[in-house]
Amino acid sequence: MPANSTPPASGELLHRLTDSRVDFVVVGGVAAVLQGASILTIDLDLCIPFSPENLSRLLPLLVDMDARFRAHPDRPRLTNDVERFASFRLLLLETALGPVDILREITGIGDFDEVARASTEIDLGEFRCRVLGLEGLISTKRAVGRDKDLRVLAELEATLRLRSGG
Repeated sequence: MPANSTPPASGELLHRLTDSRVDFVVVGGVAAVLQGASILTIDLDLCIPFSPENLSRLLPLLVDMDARFRAHPDRPRLTNDVERFASFRLLLLETALGPVDILREITGIGDFDEVARASTEIDLGEFRCRVLGLEGLISTKRAVGRDKDLRVLAELEATLRLRSGG
């Protein structure tokens, strides 16, 4: 897959989110890939405001994609219950387009507003979307500190150096 391209299912999901006017920032592995990092990722991580307005745009889209709770043993389907999900901190879902993690805040950065300030807009051809910048991705990987996060730090730092011309 060439640099600055998303896995096909992630690209389709991002396009649908943009068309539905969902407010989001791409974070995690797909954000890194979109900025030229050579890492493998299988899920799409998004930071969103869990406001009633945003959830009322997001939930129907996810219900249409047969979203199910990934971490629940019975894997129940997601519903359009905006009030129920407004208090959630994260949603770990499996959709017809693959796994998606939806987070209220990002460790090492903060809530959606702070993540949005640390993001950059990227042109994906048919649409544009915001992604967490490489500096933010590096900060969050360090803050989380899991082995799998620390293993990608060198790649993120090298990508940042290349993009900065140094």
